[in-house]
Amino acid sequence: MTSGYNEYAKEMRIAKYEKDEFPRLTSCIFRNFSFRISYFLLKYPITPNQITLAGALLGLISIYFFYMGDMLSNIIGSALLFFYMVFDCVDGEIARAKNLSSKQGEFFDIMHDIIIRSMLYVVLGYATYIRFENILLLFLGIFTAMIFLLNSITAEISKSISKKPTPREGSAKLPMVLYYWFIFPFFNSSDFCLILLGLSFFDLAWVFLIVSGLFSLPRFVFALYFHYKVLKE
Repeated sequence: MTSGYNEYAKEMRIAKYEKDEFPRLTSCIFRNFSFRISYFLLKYPITPNQITLAGALLGLISIYFFYMGDMLSNIIGSALLFFYMVFDCVDGEIARAKNLSSKQGEFFDIMHDIIIRSMLYVVLGYATYIRFENILLLFLGIFTAMIFLLNSITAEISKSISKKPTPREGSAKLPMVLYYWFIFPFFNSSDFCLILLGLSFFDLAWVFLIVSGLFSLPRFVFALYFHYKVLKE
C-alpha cells in the first residue's frame, strides 16, 4: 500500500513540478494532502466533476462561517477553505489519473473558484464593516472582489488568445522578487488561505481584507504586464 502510494505521489509530483521554476512550499503542503485523498478515491467510481462539486460546497460553507464574523467562525471558515483548496487539487489529479479531463470540467472548476473567491472578499468586507462600523471596509471588500473578477477575466482572455498557459506571476527576475514574496501570496490560491488561517487564530482576519484590498489594484497592474508579455511573444 505504502509503496503504491509513493509511486503515485512521485509520478504526480513530476507532472506538477518538473517545469515549475518557483515551486512554492505552500503548494507542496496542499499536494501532500491532495495526493493521499486522490490516491484513496481512485479506488472508487468517483468523477472529477463530483470532486469539484464537493469542493465547491466546502467553499460555500466556509463563506457562511466568515459571514458570522467571530474568531471561532473565522478559524472554522479558514480550515474549510483549506480543504476547499485541497479538493481543488484533487479533482485535477483524479482527472489526470483516469484520463477524464474535459472542457466542461475545466469551465466548472474555473467558475466556482472565481465565484467563491469573489464572495469571500465581499463577505469579509461585510463582517469587518459590522465589527468596526466603518462602511469603507464594506466598499473595500466589494472593490477587491471586482478587481479579482476583472483579473480572472483578463487571465482567461489572455489564455484563450495566446493558446498557451500564462507564465506564473512573479516568474521574472528582479525587481519582481518583492512582489512575488510579499504581495503575490495574498492572491495565490495555495498561499492566501494559509495566511488567512494563521491570521484567524489571532482574530486578525480583517488584516487579510485590508492588505488584499490595498494591493489588489497594483497586483492587477502587474498581472496585466505578464499577460501582455505572453501575447507579445
